[in-house]
Amino acid sequence: MPSVSERQRRFMGADEAAYFAGLLDGEGYFGLCRKDKPSRGKHYVRYETFIVLTMTSKEFLEAMALMVPWGGGTVGRNARTQVGRAKPAWRVKWSGTAATEVCRAILPYIRLKRRHTELLLALATAKAVAQPERSGRGRAYPIWIVQMQDEMAAEFKRLNHRGVGGEVSASKERASA
Repeated sequence: MPSVSERQRRFMGADEAAYFAGLLDGEGYFGLCRKDKPSRGKHYVRYETFIVLTMTSKEFLEAMALMVPWGGGTVGRNARTQVGRAKPAWRVKWSGTAATEVCRAILPYIRLKRRHTELLLALATAKAVAQPERSGRGRAYPIWIVQMQDEMAAEFKRLNHRGVGGEVSASKERASA
């Protein structure tokens, strides 16, 4: 019997996956976010993997959310454009398993954000390997997973930084000279 991802990928053909990869290369954001949660005197750390696509056309993003057959795409206003004179923008977000499945589908086609995609897939694989080490409901992942997530979060921060290698500041200096 095929795995869930194999069954679901049948519904996103190569053309759709390539188109989607191109959109995410240009307008997408891949991330790993640490969420600290204090509860009953204990401190819990949770990480969320996600992919966000932001554009000014709500209708287009709704169509993109429907194009991803495993669901998880929620469309909402982009809070950063709700102030000032910026044109209103919308965003669709896939997180968790849906983000992993998107990465699996687009991996053969993604170019600029290939490293982002590979990191999310590596984390999903590591979590699957570590699953038997978790015992009971709500148990934490082993420490090696937590350390891996910390390292990956730092790499995502570096990858998502605007202006690779100081290019943004260097171009501003050239423009002012």
